[in-house]
Amino acid sequence: MLLTSSDNYLRGVVVDRPAYNIAKDQCLHRDTEQLVCEVLRCELEMTRALNKHREALETRYDFSTKAAFDTIDQLGNNYVDSFALAAFLGKQNYHAT
Repeated sequence: MLLTSSDNYLRGVVVDRPAYNIAKDQCLHRDTEQLVCEVLRCELEMTRALNKHREALETRYDFSTKAAFDTIDQLGNNYVDSFALAAFLGKQNYHAT
């Protein structure tokens, strides 16, 4: 089973879906299998690129994850929700859709 890590709604839909038995000799159609492989390849490439950016940030003397978090959590709630993120992005003149 493949589950998304970034979309909680979609994750819930997949987890709540009833399971069904699959025989040992059943497999995905070739086109479907290739598309799943492509998705996994893209995810792997994105994770590698993200890790490179993360490592570059960690080596900077002027970067702190706590300071970055506090910049977004301007009310001091100790968590970031969609409202705090929208407020932060709005101050950066970026209006997410």
